[in-house]
Amino acid sequence: IAVGSDADLVLWDPAATGRISARTHHSRCDYNVYEGFETVGAPTRVWVRGELAASDGEFTGTVGRGRFVQRAPRPVSASLPRASRPAAPAARG
Repeated sequence: IAVGSDADLVLWDPAATGRISARTHHSRCDYNVYEGFETVGAPTRVWVRGELAASDGEFTGTVGRGRFVQRAPRPVSASLPRASRPAAPAARG
């Protein structure tokens, strides 16, 4: 945390338990591929750019305050753990 930084912070409860359900998510999608999975750990508070955006599972932020942050494209394999990345082609001698 530093002066001038975004101040995006999450307060995490590692002992919280729950169950994934599309009915309880804040989404326009009516299904979740993880429907019914049990979870351990959950955010209790989320701050975005210094403003409290979520508290105990409820949205508390300001609608429309989000902003798009453009990023350079990354190859899909860069997102995978190193052990799962495709092997580099063998060098030709």
